[in-house]
Amino acid sequence: MKEEIKEMKEEIKKEKKEEIKKEMKEEVKKEETKKEKKQKKQEEVEMDEKKAKRIIYNEMMKKTREIEEPKKVSDLAQEKLKTYFQQPLKDRREKYPRYSRYVPIEKVKKWEKFYPEIKDTVDPRFLLQQKFPVNQTLNNKVAIWRGDITTLEIDAIVNAANSSLLGGGGVDGAIHSAAGSGLRKENATLGGCRTGEAKLSTGHKMPCGFVLSTVGPIGEDPDALESCYKESLDLLKEVELKSIGFCCISTGIFGYPNRNAAEVALQTTREWMEKNHEKIDLIIFVIFLPVDWTIYTHLMPQYFPVEDLDHLQKKFSAQKIEKIQKNQEKKKQKEKEKLEKQKLKERKEWEKRMKKEIEIEKKQKAKMLKQQSQNQDKFETKKAIPHLQPDKLPKINQVEEKKDIKVEEKKDMKVEEKKDIKVEEKKDIKVEEKKVEEKVDKQDIKVEEKKDMKVEEKKDIKVEEKKVEEKVDKQDIKVEEKKDIKVEEKKVEEKVDKQDIKVEEKKDIKVEEKVDKQDMKVEEKKDMKVEEKVDKQDMKVEEKNRNILGETSKDAA
Repeated sequence: MKEEIKEMKEEIKKEKKEEIKKEMKEEVKKEETKKEKKQKKQEEVEMDEKKAKRIIYNEMMKKTREIEEPKKVSDLAQEKLKTYFQQPLKDRREKYPRYSRYVPIEKVKKWEKFYPEIKDTVDPRFLLQQKFPVNQTLNNKVAIWRGDITTLEIDAIVNAANSSLLGGGGVDGAIHSAAGSGLRKENATLGGCRTGEAKLSTGHKMPCGFVLSTVGPIGEDPDALESCYKESLDLLKEVELKSIGFCCISTGIFGYPNRNAAEVALQTTREWMEKNHEKIDLIIFVIFLPVDWTIYTHLMPQYFPVEDLDHLQKKFSAQKIEKIQKNQEKKKQKEKEKLEKQKLKERKEWEKRMKKEIEIEKKQKAKMLKQQSQNQDKFETKKAIPHLQPDKLPKINQVEEKKDIKVEEKKDMKVEEKKDIKVEEKKDIKVEEKKVEEKVDKQDIKVEEKKDMKVEEKKDIKVEEKKVEEKVDKQDIKVEEKKDIKVEEKKVEEKVDKQDIKVEEKKDIKVEEKVDKQDMKVEEKKDMKVEEKVDKQDMKVEEKNRNILGETSKDAA
């Protein structure tokens, strides 16, 4: 019996342990299933968002591609056109945003009035190359204006858009940012646009009434660009709008050459206006870049001339004659000035020579006077000697001989004096020549010194430039060193981050180990508690069995 009871107990314990393990496993499975369900829900939400975006995008593309007859004018634009001309300007301006700036058409000068301000800056060759005859009615319906196209208070402005009509860069981006998000939403209903076509939408927050979006060619394609201008003007005519402002189409990111694009624009507008000038009031070529401004100011007189060609030819021929005469007069004046300068130089040189000669003559006269005074003193002393010796008076013959000797001596003295004077003059001339040479040498020395100074200054400048270059090189080296240091710091930071990641991984592993240990301990405690409960239950069962056995034994007795 005891063995059976033990077996029963062991079986009960095993069953209970198995049940507890199953419960624990089920709890773990439930938690895992909950986590998996959460992850699946998140993934499903993300997938749903992506699918929704894809569906919206595909629908948009289908609308742009698969519409058999795409709209040229949006629904909003059609509604606005019904009441556009009935509204006065004051009511329209009240609807502008407070921060908006606007330029009324009245401030834009028409070509007929603007041409006189510009004609002096234009090269005459462009004025003489007229491609169309003079037409004042057309000149009063065309204008060029430099500024922001989004500020024009006009019936319609042209937007150089892309094929989606949903905004881009350059003029397209500026117009969309000024108009607001409403323009993009409105253009989304038009189903895109092909190159060379045009579509109409409202101006929204801009002072212009409508926006004509046209897609220009990428690169140089004159036929496509011509169709852009024609289609936009034809659409303007269909809708019965009276004024339009053109931007430079395809000259920005699309890479069309500026000069060629301007020629196509002016040619097509001139040809269209000759047929339809009664149905339009004003066409403005709105220019933003200075390059385009110079191109349009030089090309407008060719396509929209204001002055007759014969008048211009006469004018410029007369101007040429005047220029030739002026040049001849200038040459004559220059020659006269040169002759006067030469005469002045010769006069100054002659005056210097005369001054030198006068000084030399003065010196010679002074020397002559000195020598004469010295000779007279000698002669007087010789005369005084016989008076001092009265006892030895000479005879008459001796006196006469002495007179002859004196005369000869005087002659000899005069000759010698003349010779001395000539010798002294030659010496003075040589001295003066030496002085002149010394002056010239000094001047040459000064010139050489100046040249040396300039050379030294150039050398100093070169040295300073070298120093500056060295400083720049040092700064570059420092910058490169700083860059290298930054790179090294980044590498060190990456290493530190990696180490931190490793440390965190280790910490996580340790934490997981601790958690596992704690879980093991918890499980062991649970097992202990379960075993204790089982033992208590077994004890109770044994007691019951004993009581049952005791009662059976009593009954048997």
